[in-house]
Amino acid sequence: MKQPKISIIITAYNRYKSLRKALYKAFEQNYENKEIIVLDDCSNIDLSSVIKSFPLAKFISNTKNIGCAANSLKGIAQASGEYVIITADDDMLDDNNFLSNAARFFPEYDAVFGRCTIVDEGNIFLSKYQFKQAYSGKDFLIQLAELDFDFQQYISLSSFIFNKEKLLAISPFNSYFHNAISVDIATIVKFCFNAKKIRFIDTSAYQWTKATNDSLSGTNKKDLTFQAKNLLSAALDISSFSDDSDLISINNKYIENIFDRIVSDYNQCIHQSKLLEKIVQMSSDDIYIVSNEWGCLSLMSSLAKMNPPYNANVLDMENLSNYTEEDRSKTVYIIGFSYKVIYNTLRVLHKAGFKQVIDFTDI
Repeated sequence: MKQPKISIIITAYNRYKSLRKALYKAFEQNYENKEIIVLDDCSNIDLSSVIKSFPLAKFISNTKNIGCAANSLKGIAQASGEYVIITADDDMLDDNNFLSNAARFFPEYDAVFGRCTIVDEGNIFLSKYQFKQAYSGKDFLIQLAELDFDFQQYISLSSFIFNKEKLLAISPFNSYFHNAISVDIATIVKFCFNAKKIRFIDTSAYQWTKATNDSLSGTNKKDLTFQAKNLLSAALDISSFSDDSDLISINNKYIENIFDRIVSDYNQCIHQSKLLEKIVQMSSDDIYIVSNEWGCLSLMSSLAKMNPPYNANVLDMENLSNYTEEDRSKTVYIIGFSYKVIYNTLRVLHKAGFKQVIDFTDI
């Protein structure tokens, strides 16, 4: 059977070194029938010199900055492959066999996705959440809702390979606000709503570097107006896509979760320094940390930078029964969750016998 052509789209802006790394990883994919397209969104530095080392890559330079969403859409329009994967220059593909393994499931499946590895200042996290091997599109939407749409803990838009024709049919990357990064979740939701079958491959398809000051996802958690506009862009896009009752229900759950997330993220930013002060006042042998992947990586980076470095113990929520009575007498700090998850975590910990539990609302 002939290999389907897969187009790897890399949106780029002002990042010379990371673009080079992204290109190396793209060409290392163990799959012959691929094309690689780089779209420079009118960078202030010359990125064309990077491309000289990769003559097989197609390089497109915008004459004016159009934003990440429009640049991604332009890349899809330029792609000649039947399938596309949309990436950015500050991140990169991971498993070199991802494309070749995914291609085996086309055209039976509309999209194939893998896991996403999160990198934060040298710390690496890869979730082992148990996805099913195959989903209907609407079943996958239910899965996203069960994960509280906090999808970048597990996957990313760039860990998906989409059928290009079906992707274009849902008007992807429709941003209501310039550079709203929530176009990713809106694109996934709309695509899955129309998709018949989606396949999961249990591998790290993509490596995503957690927000830095020069990345589009380096958003200011203390600017609630920015956060609301950014995240509501997805809700508006999904709402205008279809008035189907099932999709309205999914969108309602998304909106409920993002408002909870915006406010809890804001308050945790405000109280983070006080929380760190409380932690380091105690011996690391006397405390446990409970955190989601975002919070855990950020916290560990902050603690490791202290003089002397502070090594915190992370509580294994999946195996609470393994802890002794002495362990359960230690103080547990909950960091990096929404209010709803904090409440549920408190209930689980108290039921398991942990008595001294503190979160940012206690500061």
